[in-house]
Amino acid sequence: MADKDVEKLVRRLRRAGWTVERTGKNYRLVFAPDGSFVVRIPSTPSSPRTIHRIRAILRRAGFEE
Repeated sequence: MADKDVEKLVRRLRRAGWTVERTGKNYRLVFAPDGSFVVRIPSTPSSPRTIHRIRAILRRAGFEE
């Protein structure tokens, strides 16, 4: 997963009403519209499977792409 994939996902989350907060420059915290914490996204993921894992977590939390 490239940095651009992270940025695209963050834009989609924000458009859907989810909150994404940056922690320093290494991670982003994703909160559902009800304010509950969902997942932490690395800004520069090292594994290509990371985007799939994060999307699965978001789907289980109710995010529809």
